[in-house]
Amino acid sequence: MDHSVSAVKVVVTGPRSVGKSSVSKALSRRLAFTYVSSDVLMDGLLDEYGGLDGAIQDCRQGLIQRVGLHVVKDVLYRHNVVFDLASGSLNSYGGKSRADDVKDLLDSQDVRVVALLPFEDSERSVEHLLRRERDRDHFEGWTDDKLRAKVSSDYTALENVLPEVADDVVYTGTDGVSGVVGRVVQRLE
Repeated sequence: MDHSVSAVKVVVTGPRSVGKSSVSKALSRRLAFTYVSSDVLMDGLLDEYGGLDGAIQDCRQGLIQRVGLHVVKDVLYRHNVVFDLASGSLNSYGGKSRADDVKDLLDSQDVRVVALLPFEDSERSVEHLLRRERDRDHFEGWTDDKLRAKVSSDYTALENVLPEVADDVVYTGTDGVSGVVGRVVQRLE
């Protein structure tokens, strides 16, 4: 994708627990853009199912993707926005899906997509994310083996999708938020 230096829409995506929200909020302050979270919007729209966490626990992936597509469409018509996009919006679970529609939508908009990944090494990334995922409410009660399988599977799928969608990949490593934001801003210039 070819985008100008003065992007008016920045989408930050990556796996759960990579730091998308913290980086997106700090980036929006630095750019003086509006911060929008797909998780917050989705949580409100899925309230009758117990919010986003409830829909995840009930394995309502189809519903999450349908609602997610509408959220993405709405946000991408705004300007001067940093959009914290949950990676579940990009993962397809067999065949042509709403995730493919989201990817097509990102391709058709004047938007700069920045993917955050923990490390270049996949195994190290999975271990890093697994440590952080253990503290998330929607995985409460999961065994270590079940959670490890989910984190590994989701990460592998996302690793294959991000090159199709992202303009830039930034590895967060063990850097703090300000260091990651600085590298993202450099990529946007």
